[in-house]
Amino acid sequence: MHSFLYYYLIFINCTAFVVYGADKAFAKLHSWRVPEIVLLFLAAQAHLSPCSFSAIRHSI
Repeated sequence: MHSFLYYYLIFINCTAFVVYGADKAFAKLHSWRVPEIVLLFLAAQAHLSPCSFSAIRHSI
């Protein structure tokens, strides 16, 4: 049971990181943006909103 939880957390965290990065890239191109509700949902699922903002801000 614990392994499923670990895999879920790894998957949702990686997904959130990629979506936040894509949104950042779209913003720089003045292109289509990821809807805020999607970003908030992923942050709530992954519990990593501050980490995502910080990591994306410094990596791109």
